[in-house]
Amino acid sequence: TNAILLIDKSIALYPDAGFYYYFKACIKLASEKYSEVEPLLMTAIGIDPEEADFRAKLGQFKLLKKDFEMALHYADEALALDPENILGLNIRSTALMKLGRKE
Repeated sequence: TNAILLIDKSIALYPDAGFYYYFKACIKLASEKYSEVEPLLMTAIGIDPEEADFRAKLGQFKLLKKDFEMALHYADEALALDPENILGLNIRSTALMKLGRKE
């Protein structure tokens, strides 16, 4: 797609910009190309480990894959970086419910 071409060009120009890998992961997730999502998000996290959105998105992906423990793990990591991260809060509450921890 055109979006992927633009993102790939951006990555080629700025390989140390984590948000381009994050954007590409979001596109791959929306396109249901799941095998490509986690490596892209891990690259983004490696480049910018302080960005809560990257970890929250990884938590969302883990939730989609029904890996509720890891979804909770990444949501907690996102919230440690940004306690008001909306996606992190949503993933955390959903993962806790799926794990049967409704308290």
